[in-house]
Amino acid sequence: MNVLVVGGSGGIGAAIVDRLLQHSGVDMVSATFHSSGPPSKGTASTVAWHKLDATNENQVKALATNMDNIDWLINCVGMLHRAEQGPEKSVNQIGEAFFLENIRVNTLPTLLLAKHFSRHFKGKPNTVFATVSAKVGSIEDNRLGGWYSYRASKAALKKLPIRWA
Repeated sequence: MNVLVVGGSGGIGAAIVDRLLQHSGVDMVSATFHSSGPPSKGTASTVAWHKLDATNENQVKALATNMDNIDWLINCVGMLHRAEQGPEKSVNQIGEAFFLENIRVNTLPTLLLAKHFSRHFKGKPNTVFATVSAKVGSIEDNRLGGWYSYRASKAALKKLPIRWA
């Protein structure tokens, strides 16, 4: 089995890459990083690393074109906040630019990956296309309120009906 982990250099993505490397059924692990480069620990030499901005359609298309035989694609790309902008704690803190950045980073990559990697999944049994989210992204689990931009982007992500036409 060949697996691609998009966002493999982040916390969740790196943990998934490490776990996949321990799985006897995995033949090849490929992973992407955005800006910080692949991790320097042991996995860097055993993983095929690719630089990718998953919000850039041309880069996603190029990666999909240059990859062969992907059985699983796991998308771990996402953001909760930036250093200069934390998650909103009240509706008065919502800003258009931050909201749209959450949609762009948390939702758009899944659509671009589905569009350009669909040839890897059409007609093949036992394939997996997964996007990692978080419980805090759930609209139903919103007892604390706030985090409006993040929650909206993750709620949109959870409702995407991906079909391999």
